[in-house]
Amino acid sequence: MLLPKPEPKPKKARKRPRRERRSTVAQLKKRADALWREIVLTRDGKRCMARAHNVTPEPCGGPLQADHLFGRKKLRWDPDGGATVDAYCHRRITFDQAAHAMLGLRMLGRDEYERLLEQANQDRGRHTILHYEVEAVVARLEARLRLQWLKRTACE
Repeated sequence: MLLPKPEPKPKKARKRPRRERRSTVAQLKKRADALWREIVLTRDGKRCMARAHNVTPEPCGGPLQADHLFGRKKLRWDPDGGATVDAYCHRRITFDQAAHAMLGLRMLGRDEYERLLEQANQDRGRHTILHYEVEAVVARLEARLRLQWLKRTACE
């Protein structure tokens, strides 16, 4: 006796590539990070601030990076809380809190440094960021970058 052929299993829907699966909030965060980095690099004239303010005695080395002076979780997208440093200086000051603080003080001045430090140490309560909040951050960063560009072109 012959048994009937089993019905073929329905095919599973293929997963979309990883890039397409990324949520809108994650894409906005990535955009905000890129804008923040560009603002910090442009503001500092694309040169290492650790060397410019004599925080590291050794010569610079490596590509330029944007450093969060007060930690990435605290003032993530505030350009005033960032500094342009090269890869060598970034590695060095990240593990030397005194050098990190010295760079912040020399770049910002005591009053502005203490204001940002106090702001960074405030408890935020809720740690998740909502879609519309990230959109507002991206819009604010884009406006600030445009303003920097206009100031730079007006001077030339």
